[in-house]
Amino acid sequence: MGQSIVSEEKAENMSILKKTGSVREMEKETLTEYLG
Repeated sequence: MGQSIVSEEKAENMSILKKTGSVREMEKETLTEYLG
């Protein structure tokens, strides 16, 4: 029981990281468009 909760938390953290990562990529693209 306890382990499944931990893995669920990890999966949630991973998806949050992926979301923030994609946001950063979008920001980079916007910045390059703005600067370029």
